[in-house]
Amino acid sequence: MNLNYVSYFSENNSTEKSKDAISQILEKINYFFTKLDVPSLTYIIPIMIIVLFALSFLIGMWLRTKYVLAKVVAVGLTIVGSIAAATTLQNNERFVEYKDAIPFVITLAALGFYWLIRGILFSITITLHILMRWRRKRVDRKRNFFKKSTIRLLTGASNMVASSFGIFLFSNVLLSASTKDNSTSKASQVAVKIMTGGRGASLNGIGNFALSIYQIVTGGDKLFDDYVNNPNNKEIREKFEKVMEGFTDTLNDTNLRNIILKNVEKIPQVKELKLINNETAAEIRAKVASDEPRYALATSEKERKEIATDYIVKNISSIYDQYIQDSLDNKSKSILSNFSTNLNKDAKAAISKKFSEIIEKNVEKQNQVIDFDKVMNSMFGELEKRAKANQPTSNTEKTESEGNGATN
Repeated sequence: MNLNYVSYFSENNSTEKSKDAISQILEKINYFFTKLDVPSLTYIIPIMIIVLFALSFLIGMWLRTKYVLAKVVAVGLTIVGSIAAATTLQNNERFVEYKDAIPFVITLAALGFYWLIRGILFSITITLHILMRWRRKRVDRKRNFFKKSTIRLLTGASNMVASSFGIFLFSNVLLSASTKDNSTSKASQVAVKIMTGGRGASLNGIGNFALSIYQIVTGGDKLFDDYVNNPNNKEIREKFEKVMEGFTDTLNDTNLRNIILKNVEKIPQVKELKLINNETAAEIRAKVASDEPRYALATSEKERKEIATDYIVKNISSIYDQYIQDSLDNKSKSILSNFSTNLNKDAKAAISKKFSEIIEKNVEKQNQVIDFDKVMNSMFGELEKRAKANQPTSNTEKTESEGNGATN
């Protein structure tokens, strides 16, 4: 599975044919997850799980011990196969660039391999069951009704247990269009770890990632431009926020986060991101020197950088308002504000570090007067706090906002 879709942004000289090919691939992924992401999915999956467990129980009663053993063998072979496949792919130089996508591939491959092995073993079990029916009838005649019923119930229950791993692995694939964390998704995540020998990754929420990537790749520039030029338009705002929410939500997943971080710099709006310009850098130096006596007494550039960074982090709210905010264009502001929300602690630290690396490349060396990583992390916290504070607090405010959008 090639998830390096964001590289589309950097291919300015690509032919229309290659662009069409990428769009077609993403369109198919988008169509699949759009169809999969229906409101009733939350109810369908638990019902499907119950039905599959019931079928497993009945088949276990019918085919008895030999099928339970076959199911255990299928699970064991799937685990061994997943570990072997993951090791092979991770040690293959051709897949080094996509090593973060390998766990997702392993999960899908594990499901396919499990179904294949189970199908083969089911055919063998059915054949043996038919061939041995004469012997089974002779043995059953010697058993009383209670003993026969007990054995059937035990084999049915045993088959349910043996089938649970495969059932929840299958449900995890269906949950790829959902970001909700419930008992079903948690059980499916455990099944993924077991069935892949710890080498796979949960697909829960990856559909949201695919949908957002599709929207950004096929119309990223227009998406940003429309939002920046029409921030009060309800339809445009909701579309932008939905795409960005799906994109930032995936950053909370370690494997997806690594894929995004490796490619995020290829998005022009991010690649060109700057935090301060020449004028802003000079003003910040003057402000720090005025308010912090230690700055003028510092004997090295490193010491001055540490003092300036500590000062800005402590006063990030006023510094952002007075200096940083005016030096950012509207696109940069929308990127920073959207990437600062809906992130857990690890995701925020990772994206902060990545953005600081990008910004440091774009800022002239003489203006690198602060530790951008620490400042970005602090600024993300401040922007997230402001985003929460600016959420509509009354129906009147919401109505006014929507009314303004309607006029645009």
